[in-house]
Amino acid sequence: MMFVTEFRGSDAARLTAAADAVFAALIDVDHLPEWNARIHHVIESPAPASPVAEGTEWVVQMRASGGRWPSRSRALVVDPVAHRFEYETRTDDGNPTSALWSWLVTPAGAGCELTVTWAVYPRTWGRRLLGARGRRSRKHCRPRPAVGGRVGRLAGQQRRPDRRGGETGRR
Repeated sequence: MMFVTEFRGSDAARLTAAADAVFAALIDVDHLPEWNARIHHVIESPAPASPVAEGTEWVVQMRASGGRWPSRSRALVVDPVAHRFEYETRTDDGNPTSALWSWLVTPAGAGCELTVTWAVYPRTWGRRLLGARGRRSRKHCRPRPAVGGRVGRLAGQQRRPDRRGGETGRR
């Protein structure tokens, strides 16, 4: 039986929205469920007048793989100049398993490139076993493919069909 102690991944999308607008959408905790299909709703968020800063925490209700759980996140890096946002997430039940998410928005022409990387560190035998199964199927550890398009729309990106009839936004 295989147990995973770490797994990583990344994804990128080209967006027509401006980098500043995309970064603002990423750090707007109250709107996370609008572009992340695995987040059902926000349970706790920072004060409305307070921007997300390093050390800010929030809790969301996750739904994935037939389960649901509260997930607490803490901002580690919030850099609006470099358009970099990093945070750590953990379940809100005391389990030591964690994930590190890093978002980078890079200006590119009239739009931007959105890159997300993640590293998951399962610490209990059950999570290590689930991580092994998830790595085989990849569906448990990847953000929804349309995340770039959803963030872009939230940031005011104009919709433009790609050659397959879908939306641009994902490479």
